[in-house]
Amino acid sequence: MLDVAEGRVVLPATPAAAIAPVAPSPAVPVAGAPAVPRAWITDLPLTDEQHAILSAALVDRVRRLVIRARAGTGKTSTLRILARNTRQRLLYLVFNASNAADARRTMPSHVKAMTIHALAFHALRVPERFGPKLNARRRSRQDRYRRLGIDVAALGEREAARWLIGIDRTVRHYCHSADAELTTAQVTADPHWFLTDEELKILLACQRPDPPPVIRQQAQAIRAVRRQRVQAWAEYVIDYARAGWRQAIDPADVTVPMVPDHYLKLWQLSTPVLSGFPLIVVDEMQDSNPVTLDLLQRQDAQLIGVGDSEQAIYGWRGAVDALDRLSADRRLSLTQSFRFGPAIAEIANQILAFKSRRLGRALDPVVGNPRRLSRIGAVDDGAPYAYLCRGNAALFEAAVAALDPGCRLHLVGDLQETVSLIESAWALKRGQRRQVVHPDIRLFSCWDELRHVAEDDHHLGLVARLIEKYGDEILPLAARLSRFRSCPRETADVVAVTVHRSKGLEFSQVKLAEDFIIPVLEGPLNPEELNLLYVAVTRALDRLQINSAVQAVQAALAAPVSHADSAAPAASHGRMP
Repeated sequence: MLDVAEGRVVLPATPAAAIAPVAPSPAVPVAGAPAVPRAWITDLPLTDEQHAILSAALVDRVRRLVIRARAGTGKTSTLRILARNTRQRLLYLVFNASNAADARRTMPSHVKAMTIHALAFHALRVPERFGPKLNARRRSRQDRYRRLGIDVAALGEREAARWLIGIDRTVRHYCHSADAELTTAQVTADPHWFLTDEELKILLACQRPDPPPVIRQQAQAIRAVRRQRVQAWAEYVIDYARAGWRQAIDPADVTVPMVPDHYLKLWQLSTPVLSGFPLIVVDEMQDSNPVTLDLLQRQDAQLIGVGDSEQAIYGWRGAVDALDRLSADRRLSLTQSFRFGPAIAEIANQILAFKSRRLGRALDPVVGNPRRLSRIGAVDDGAPYAYLCRGNAALFEAAVAALDPGCRLHLVGDLQETVSLIESAWALKRGQRRQVVHPDIRLFSCWDELRHVAEDDHHLGLVARLIEKYGDEILPLAARLSRFRSCPRETADVVAVTVHRSKGLEFSQVKLAEDFIIPVLEGPLNPEELNLLYVAVTRALDRLQINSAVQAVQAALAAPVSHADSAAPAASHGRMP
């Protein structure tokens, strides 16, 4: 039973008898690694890397330990063995509720598995203090304008909609941050809001290969002016954002629902102490955000952060690579994969090598399982396979194909967000402004403006191409897909899934969709795009069908190294040229 006080979590002691010993296991040597003679309570053979981790955590008791675990390297098994070899009360923080449920079934009874949001939920007694806000429905846009004091008549509907979106994003950014105060540094907006159509065209032209000097000069001047406009807008909107935050945490204000990010931020601001846990293990730490990292680093407990920086794919949700940011006393690695053989490991390592070249720093490779035969080539259509997409637009295409009789498709997730985008984008294209309801599409005054931005926004670009491809058929297709029901995974010919939803999954055969961004050796780099490709490749067990993005990586590695191959800041939301 969890005994929770204000900002403090205490777990009762577990009897030693609750930990059942089994026979110790000898080490399985890894080439080049030193032999570690220590035996541990486990029913699995261990690699020297796993022995080193267990020794650092439980013998040396390294206070701040980082474990970099490549794909399929037995991370979860290693943590389970670690838990079985200590009688300390252990807090195991996982990425989502599904992972927590799995851990509660497989971890020893002295381990408390939770998400960080669940921990905050209990510590703040959220149902007791904020109960009515948990089920509150967000009010209409007009009602929110009124409550926040936004003058729609003075701003115009389109600009007021941008203000509301900017306010919501600013509050969300603040909740993800470690900052105590909400300042203009948290104000978040899309850069294209502050550009004329002509200015946007010039910036996009500057991104093309070898732009003329006059375009470069004009682009530099436009970026300087844009910075001034953004700062001026931030000064205007900050007071509205602060009002939005006050409404979000006011127990009496049921017009604004309280969401997990809100109560996690409130808990972090209370500087809580997790006094009941001498050992805290954080899984998938590469996807933590600054508010979580700040909360954890304040604890006196031994802290072990586990994850893979090359699988960090939630930057759009405020995550940072907390593995890099954690002030670690020791860093160890798991590189021996048990999931796939050398052929798939070679593809994964090509992506890592490309990223290493772009970032200018070495990255640990992943070692394929020599006992597993993996192949690179076209999937066997006569056997089930997974179709991995970067985004929902490609998932839409897969579902369209499945509308044909005889195709058994299991869809991981739903298409409602994409259908909503398509419906609003189609209405914009037809000039039916009143039917444009999706907030991301309401920002545009006309179809041409959306098309300009879509040239530099991967997701909007795919939606625009779907509309242009299907034309008048797009709405009937969207309507059919909104009612689409996929078959069970066990009987499916094809499992269609986005990379984000594929985390933690593995498939015998994987076919990569063609919607991944093509990596280039020069120009701005968003490392997360390479991480998406790496995650997709490493879901395969036996056979992998690569795509154009992987082929571009292979071609680039074969090209001579250029001095221009260095990282540049990535575009915010994929939109800042």
